[in-house]
Amino acid sequence: MTASSSEEAWAERAAARSPVVQRSRSRSIQQATQIVDAALVLVNEKGSSFTIQELAANARVALQTFYRHFSGKDELLLAVIERTIAENCADFAQLARQLPDPLSRLRFYITAAVSSLDDDVASSPRSTTASIRSFRMR
Repeated sequence: MTASSSEEAWAERAAARSPVVQRSRSRSIQQATQIVDAALVLVNEKGSSFTIQELAANARVALQTFYRHFSGKDELLLAVIERTIAENCADFAQLARQLPDPLSRLRFYITAAVSSLDDDVASSPRSTTASIRSFRMR
């Protein structure tokens, strides 16, 4: 470990304890979430054919705020996909908890994942979640 990396580590910890930094971080997370929320709505309505200007208006943020959090539309869409996958995984896990054994859970995961491939993903990024919710456990 070099002297500069150890200096950076203590400096990062000290900054993280700062109330000003904590408020700024909290505000930044809130704004990024607001942007992704608006992107989910637009993706449901238009697919990926929305403009960053439309997104900023729907998220009620300035363009500068958007670019502070995302380098562009591609990075934003990756965040939308990441969030959708995380939500779907949480849905899978919650539904699978009701199953009695690991083999039943594995069968559920595979069957639900394969059945979601039949969904029209272009119609909604949440189509996998919809298919999970409609999936009947056998």
